[in-house]
Amino acid sequence: MGTKNFSNANDLITFSRASGGTALRKVAYSPELVTNGTFDTDLTGWPSGGSDGASASVVGASARLVGNSYISQAISGLTAGQLHTMTVDIPETNSQGSVRIGTAVNVGDLYDSPTQTSATTLTTTFVPSGTSVFVTLKAEGTIGNTSLYMDFDNVSVKEVLFDQGDLTLFNHPAGIPRIEYDADGNVLGLLVEESRTNLVTYSEDFSQWSAVGAGTSIVSLSELDPAGSSNAALIKNTGGAYSIASSNITTSLGDTYTVSFWVKSAGLGNDSFRLYFDGSVISGNFTATSEWQRFSFTGTSDGSGSVAVTRNTSNDPFDLYIWGAQLEAGAFPTSYIPTAGATATRSADVASIPVADFGYNQSEGSVVVEGSHFETSITDAHAAFGFDDGTSNNRMWFYHNKGQWIGSTAGSTTLNVDLPDPTKYSLHRSAMCYKENDSALTIDASSVTVDSACTVPSVDTLHIGNTGTASTPLNGHIKSINYYPRRLTNAQLQELTT
Repeated sequence: MGTKNFSNANDLITFSRASGGTALRKVAYSPELVTNGTFDTDLTGWPSGGSDGASASVVGASARLVGNSYISQAISGLTAGQLHTMTVDIPETNSQGSVRIGTAVNVGDLYDSPTQTSATTLTTTFVPSGTSVFVTLKAEGTIGNTSLYMDFDNVSVKEVLFDQGDLTLFNHPAGIPRIEYDADGNVLGLLVEESRTNLVTYSEDFSQWSAVGAGTSIVSLSELDPAGSSNAALIKNTGGAYSIASSNITTSLGDTYTVSFWVKSAGLGNDSFRLYFDGSVISGNFTATSEWQRFSFTGTSDGSGSVAVTRNTSNDPFDLYIWGAQLEAGAFPTSYIPTAGATATRSADVASIPVADFGYNQSEGSVVVEGSHFETSITDAHAAFGFDDGTSNNRMWFYHNKGQWIGSTAGSTTLNVDLPDPTKYSLHRSAMCYKENDSALTIDASSVTVDSACTVPSVDTLHIGNTGTASTPLNGHIKSINYYPRRLTNAQLQELTT
């Protein structure tokens, strides 16, 4: 049986996530695909159209569309099936309008922005099925009313090039797998998480938060943030009492929550602070540095309260950058979930492969997986992978946080090898095999433990970062997973996990 090789995970893995999801990733962009997107002197490359009274011209180095009018450009050179990004500035308007990306002029089958009525910057991502699309900029004023206009500028379309370029906290669209890196640029692997909700309604716009205490102010929302935009807030304090707090958030009494922030020192004063929720029920100290860091603390809620940052000890003046506030139900922090006026939910990551696609051997086989998990407690189970037949009766799976290789046939446990719990947040290499009366497990080259009285269930699907029941998400990273259609020797299992 030969080895199957695939150019990327998407060729083999069926992946889904019903929402966006952030991850620290190396990201670069292709050269600009738009012609004359800055409108410095004219509208070259942008044919116009519209209803009575419509007109298009350049005013102040922007494209001004009057009445009910549009301009459009056919953008070529895209890569079919790959993620692309588009940005458009609306610097001025006294009307309303929209931006569309589609397979024809003035069609928004790939993206149709909400109607815009004020100056803003629109940003979106899309995946084209072909190598060209149409971008349409449209003013939607009253037909024949030539006093209504909308300006457009800095139109940009580029392909997103993953796993090259600079580290960025990138918000992946729905359905796009997240290959995450650590802060030093080392790949951690495929990020697989359960669904979580950010209960903070304004995670980035701190102008919506209250600044409490004499001399405390939210100065600006213009500092470069971990996501590469300029939405971080500068918090200033001239000395004395200090706190910046969100509005009240209702939680369930007695439940466990985790609060987190990204912070960076602005270079003035004492950099020791306290982060808390529910007064001091969930709290902890942190020290800001000149680099962005995410701090989190976990505790039990007393029912409701506000998320806040305050000075820890000194009353000296200080400046502090802050961004990305999150409060989520759970005993550990998950990836950042941006919000803008309402709570937001990140859906679960789901990945699977039919075993027929990689030459699965029903009688015997081995799996070597390198991964990590976030959970400390072993009360909950978090699986690195699982085989099953579409039911919970016949399956084999590996609980990464428990160090347990387990299986069931006809609903009864018929395979069970249990080793000491691997530490959280660290990458571990684990190898396990299955064969009737000869299944085994080793973690990080530990002594191989064998189950010599076991049976092998019949399965048809491999689930990555979960089991088929979808109730035991890894909440961690899968850096690699290798399958061997035979029972490797104990020495080989140890060697592969060294």
